[in-house]
Amino acid sequence: AARSGRDLADFRLMIGCRVVTGRDAAAVAIDRENARRSLAFLYSTPAYWKSLELFGWQDKGEGLRALTREGRWDDLATLVDDEMLDAFIPSGTWEEIPDVLHEWYGERSGWVTFPMPEDTADDTEIAGVIARLRDQSPHSA
Repeated sequence: AARSGRDLADFRLMIGCRVVTGRDAAAVAIDRENARRSLAFLYSTPAYWKSLELFGWQDKGEGLRALTREGRWDDLATLVDDEMLDAFIPSGTWEEIPDVLHEWYGERSGWVTFPMPEDTADDTEIAGVIARLRDQSPHSA
């Protein structure tokens, strides 16, 4: 911004993040396990280890990589504990997630991506979640 003579306030940042969410605690628990498997696969790749290094978890990446080389794909998720999952992915029920996302990203951005449920029967509830996210956005008008 400075090099181009623009004010940083003119930039808008949208955060595209993985979110663990669902109607209730049981749905969140299922989504957490899906996220755990996704992170395990992602962090088995050395190109992503910089994120792990920020938390002192280099050994996790190396362990994940070793499991892939041994073909032990089903064991990957065992190396992603709850602390690691909670450090990388915001989590909460539909009722909780707007506040969680605001806590994680509210000072950094007025926009975050939000996963849409597969079942269209949930559209009304999700519309409420999105309305709460908009209400918390500094860019809402």
